[in-house]
Amino acid sequence: MVIEWGKAAGIAYNIISLFLNDEISSGKNKIKNKVIERFHRRKIKRFCYSYFIKHNGTVITNPVFAEFIKNDQTIERLFIDTGKAHVDQTDSEYLNSEMIRIEKELEYPITVLDKKAIRGFLNGLLLQHRQYREKCLTDDSKQIIQNNDRNTKEIINSFESINEDTKNELLAAISAKGSLQISQENAIFKILNDSFWNGEFYILESIQPALHEKSESLDIWVNMVLNMALLNGENYSNFHSVNDIKNPNVREDAVRKNVIFSYLSKKTDEIEAFNVSGDLKELVERISIGDEWLFSESKEVKDNVECYNITPFSGLKQEDETIKNLQIIYIFGKGILGVAKVIDNIGVRESNFIVELLSDTRHYEDSIITCESETEARKLSSALFEKLWGEKNKYVKTCKELQVIYWRILLQAASVSNNNRVNDIVSNIPEVIKEELAESIFLARFENGEDISNKEVIDIWNKTKKPRIMIPYFAKTSADNAKQLISEISDIMQNPELVIVYIETYLKEDRYDEAKLLIRQYEALCNGYAEFLVDKIQVFHDEEDVKVLVEKWNNRQLSYITNQTDIAIAHLLFDWKKYEMCLNVLQALELKGFVNHKLKKLRAFSLINTDRTVEGLSILNELIPECREDKAVVGNILNCSLGLQREISEEVLLAAEEINTPEINLYLAVAYERRGDIASAKKTYWKSLLFNKNAKSKVYGTYWFFSTNHIKGNGEVEISDENTCIIADEVDGNRRVSLGILSKEYLESELNLDDLFIVPTDNAIKRGWIGKKVGAVIEYESIQYNIVQIKTMDARFSEYCLGKMIDYDNVKVLSVPQDSEPEKMREYFVNFLKENSFGNNKIQDLIKDYKDLSKVPLSLFSLSQSLRPNYIVLVYEFLKDPSLLIREWIDYDNDVACINEEGYILSFSSLILLFLLDVPVEMLIDNNVYLPKSTVLELRDEKDKVISENKRDGGGTVAVVDDQLQFFVNSDDSKQELMKYVTELLEYAEKIPTVDNKKDFSLNNIPESQLRLLLGTPDLDAISICKTENYALISFEIFLVELNLLAGNKSITPLAYINSIEKDDSGLIGYLNKMVQFHMMNILNKDIYERIAKSTASGITEEWNQYIGMIDQQDSNYKNWIKEHFALVGQKYQQNRGEDQTINDIEKIYTVELYKLLEREVHYSMDTLHDEKGNLVIRTYMRVFDKKEQKYIEGLDQIIDSVFQIDFSDEQ
Repeated sequence: MVIEWGKAAGIAYNIISLFLNDEISSGKNKIKNKVIERFHRRKIKRFCYSYFIKHNGTVITNPVFAEFIKNDQTIERLFIDTGKAHVDQTDSEYLNSEMIRIEKELEYPITVLDKKAIRGFLNGLLLQHRQYREKCLTDDSKQIIQNNDRNTKEIINSFESINEDTKNELLAAISAKGSLQISQENAIFKILNDSFWNGEFYILESIQPALHEKSESLDIWVNMVLNMALLNGENYSNFHSVNDIKNPNVREDAVRKNVIFSYLSKKTDEIEAFNVSGDLKELVERISIGDEWLFSESKEVKDNVECYNITPFSGLKQEDETIKNLQIIYIFGKGILGVAKVIDNIGVRESNFIVELLSDTRHYEDSIITCESETEARKLSSALFEKLWGEKNKYVKTCKELQVIYWRILLQAASVSNNNRVNDIVSNIPEVIKEELAESIFLARFENGEDISNKEVIDIWNKTKKPRIMIPYFAKTSADNAKQLISEISDIMQNPELVIVYIETYLKEDRYDEAKLLIRQYEALCNGYAEFLVDKIQVFHDEEDVKVLVEKWNNRQLSYITNQTDIAIAHLLFDWKKYEMCLNVLQALELKGFVNHKLKKLRAFSLINTDRTVEGLSILNELIPECREDKAVVGNILNCSLGLQREISEEVLLAAEEINTPEINLYLAVAYERRGDIASAKKTYWKSLLFNKNAKSKVYGTYWFFSTNHIKGNGEVEISDENTCIIADEVDGNRRVSLGILSKEYLESELNLDDLFIVPTDNAIKRGWIGKKVGAVIEYESIQYNIVQIKTMDARFSEYCLGKMIDYDNVKVLSVPQDSEPEKMREYFVNFLKENSFGNNKIQDLIKDYKDLSKVPLSLFSLSQSLRPNYIVLVYEFLKDPSLLIREWIDYDNDVACINEEGYILSFSSLILLFLLDVPVEMLIDNNVYLPKSTVLELRDEKDKVISENKRDGGGTVAVVDDQLQFFVNSDDSKQELMKYVTELLEYAEKIPTVDNKKDFSLNNIPESQLRLLLGTPDLDAISICKTENYALISFEIFLVELNLLAGNKSITPLAYINSIEKDDSGLIGYLNKMVQFHMMNILNKDIYERIAKSTASGITEEWNQYIGMIDQQDSNYKNWIKEHFALVGQKYQQNRGEDQTINDIEKIYTVELYKLLEREVHYSMDTLHDEKGNLVIRTYMRVFDKKEQKYIEGLDQIIDSVFQIDFSDEQ
């Protein structure tokens, strides 16, 4: 082998010697420097010897090549005739032309490696001889170097992608004499490196000739990176290695690019041993042996989805950017849904043509499968196609690996967008990669509408045997053509995926009988596929198949043809009312990256159907921009918002007006009514009534209640006009008609609404119905009628709705025979009330249960629903009623801090209590108190109802108590008091900041809907906000607080909260006095007693004694020893205080027993404080909720069960 190398070197030396001694010498001037010539001859000889050893085995070491070089005078043309042969060419262009010529004329077969070696040899001769040319060539030859420089300058000036400053830097470097300095090299390198990563390869190619003359490091670097990055990279190969680059900055970058492109082409085993150190050296070593270290991966099943937990490698900080590029290439190769997000999260500092292409590809692939329509998919594909096609000049040059990705995604985008550009793409694809893209080209041609013969399909099937190629074809072809194709391919029906797609060709054509036969025939083969089970359920409608599908999905026993099948499964489960299971599938889809407004809508509806209305409503509100014309979305937003006391946006209201259906208009009218826009509410109610076709619609009852609250008088008017109704009797008969007149705003043509005939105003004018009075005669259906009454359409619609309610048994009607005696009529009436009303006896039972200290009371909201006053009125009346003791929660454990930095949420009843206690709203705001937004909305509704009920004359309620009729009527003073109370309460509440609840709340398997019946929307929102925001609930209601504590939230009583925020001791006692007046149980605790005992405020002892006196006067059954202890402690306190001493040990002994009592809270009761044996006791709720003696949760469940025995329905 050594002999062969020696021969090769000798041959080369002889050639070069001949070239130097004879050809050059004969053409040189006499001033030729023989020393320089001799020096370069030896240098070229060394180069040839070294190069041939390195490339032994290629054509370079073959005598045929040496003889060709000699006879062809290749070297002579390269060196002597440069000025004449390629005066307008760069050295790179000349080398390319020489390579083409040698390949064509050399009578010897050469390989790719041979071509690489030849180009390296020629390039090496140019490089080695450059310095010789500068010193020894003729003026003509030197002119070529200047021409090359000049050409390069012209090229630089033509660069549009680089700014003027950058151009000036390049020009300065090119114009400089001699080689570049290291600082110039680095500056030029930065420009060229940026251009490289931007894909501006022409800049590097154009400046390469000048770099021959100026910088060996940059010259080697440019050739190397172009060799790695371009499809024709072999044209830029040379004999140098990375280690030959002297500039360390440039050398290290060459190593990084070598690593990246070697990894991209899966040739990391060919990475050389580079002369680098530190993190870069470790990076080379790591990537040479594998890529597992790039990420730490773990896999888990979450929501029935295989989830990859991927943590990027974060070491080797100095090579962070290179590692990120490697990580993006790695994760791109995974090809799983969601890769685009990972690429985004990796986050390279500066993007480059590799990252851009990989990112664009995965983003497109992730997005295209989640598109909701073909239009959206075409739009997405068209945008990507235009972007990538505009970058064709960049990517058409890149290496094979990138071009395969580029052309494949471009073909897909073109076929989906249907832009008829597939043939243009195919014609631009380099021949060397067309074979690898054959499948993509076939699919693109077919998807783009090109006729594909069955023969072509059969050929590609026989060639590939890949079902994924056939599936798109089967999906679009006809069932008959698919059947014909199957008859010609014997093994195609052995593949379950193709069988399923074949079955679906029949389903698309509604040929269900044939599809059923195929399903039965291939059930054993295909039963493990999700698509097959979905098709089977849609064909046979068997719930057992649904159960099988659910079981297989839960156990992850399903195979899939496409990731999108779970979308069909989710819709199928929703249709079968498997809402929880539907949510599970939707959650899995979200994890896979399938998120669009249709799936969000499905999720929202499923949540609403599973009592998670708050979250469902929140999703629907987010969907309004895309779904403003969707009746289901808008209707559910209105319905849920009204039920949950949520604000309705103007966008939703406008969308509802535009939809304009009876159902939507009903919700819209209620929304306007709640806003106080009575005119819009009435107008919208009318629209709903006029075109409603649903006999069971709630519009009849809703409008009737609306009319009783907001329409004054009996509705009679004197003259017929627009929006009035004429009641007329037939002149010569017994028929009575109702003739309504409405403006064009409501209807364009005449409408018959049962017994109510309605015409537009213009028609009424033509008929002569406008301006008539009672007694006038009009004509209708060619018959004369005498007007007997004229009333507003408000009143007529109210009558119409009441009639509908009676017809459909929505209201109870008492019928009494006309000849009945008064006593008999009274009996009818009493029995009617007893059968169809809640009953005052039952009301008394509820109040009695509330008073019983041995029972946990209902929430005040539940009582309001049962007792039928408004919620705010019930709380007010309970606090004012001296016969009622307000039942409160007691913090026995004393483990709840009074100060909660996150903030506080007021329960509905606590808001009323603090308002009645005259706690300044500013004090609440300053101490981080908030209200649920629904509380304010509820108060507005309640206020309107209270004012509506009390501002009218007369009115009252009737009840049956012990079979006796009793009437209850509020006095005028009581009405004024209530109206003033609700108005001022709302003003008070509107000053407090609000928080909106966006989360559903359930507890111990008690669904949100049942909790809402127990607590009402504001208090349920309050608990939910406490859960999500870590607020503390201010509440005194036992039932409410216990549920809040079970949820893991903090609770505090109004008493404890007031004690924490009221800094004035005298002011605190003032609040305590009012609480006594309101008959609150929790009126004293240890903290307050201790605070007052230590107070030095003037007159505080007298105020405290007065307070104790109020307690004593309020309840004469207090234990005498309590009063004694208070008196004794007060006396001792005064003595010590007078002596300016702290409470001494003797006093502490006296207070121990009192503290024991106060730690459990001091309570009093309007009932007896004696136990069964007659002993005085302080009764507490620990009898019911003793955490040491019984299971707390079970006890609460029993209470909830008993509460639900009460019927809260509207029919009571």
